Amino acid sequence: MDGASDGRIFLNIMLPIAKPVILTLAIFSVQWRWNDYIWPLIVLNKPKNYTLQVAIRGLVGAENINWTVLLGASVISIIPLLIVFVVFQRYITDSEITVGIKG
Repeated sequence: MDGASDGRIFLNIMLPIAKPVILTLAIFSVQWRWNDYIWPLIVLNKPKNYTLQVAIRGLVGAENINWTVLLGASVISIIPLLIVFVVFQRYITDSEITVGIKG
């Protein structure tokens, strides 16, 4: 890598090393935004525009809770996060195997 520019060094050395960290932050960022509750509750005022988490909270009544609907909706809300994790998990575990190996 003698004579390589700063950009080339970053792309060829630093970015592959930082890939697991970037993907982990991406997973946490998607999870954080997906489960965001307060901001959509403040901004949205029509029930047809509610996000899934706000709508799930709306299923809980003061005295009676329809547990079958609430638990079904909760499972459905987890599915996109599970898909994101399964897709990115492969890259994270692959990078841990090759750490410290000189090429």
